[in-house]
Amino acid sequence: MFRRPFAQMGERSCASCHVPDSHFTDNRVHDIGSAGDAYGSGTGAFDTPTLLKANYTAPYFHDGSLETLADVVAWFDQRFDLDLSEEERADLTAYLEVVGAGEEPYESFDDENTPFR
Repeated sequence: MFRRPFAQMGERSCASCHVPDSHFTDNRVHDIGSAGDAYGSGTGAFDTPTLLKANYTAPYFHDGSLETLADVVAWFDQRFDLDLSEEERADLTAYLEVVGAGEEPYESFDDENTPFR
């Protein structure tokens, strides 16, 4: 699923931007339609985040609007009308969770010490 190209995404796959051989990123910015004119920059483009250790970086997206990796998969499915089955969504989510696993981060965040403060 991760490498499957989708016509609705210009024949790109998840792996087109989250390149497995390049630490699951392409080091580029993309406008995936998750924001309008972000920060007055004239674009809604954001850096492609790595998926490595993503299990420790929730919430997801530039604005923290998606709480789980399953939410991210569902967002892409809806946004690009991918018509994924529940099994395909679950498989893709499971893959992301495996890629996103790893040693716990050096710094833990809690209600008082968060990356958004």
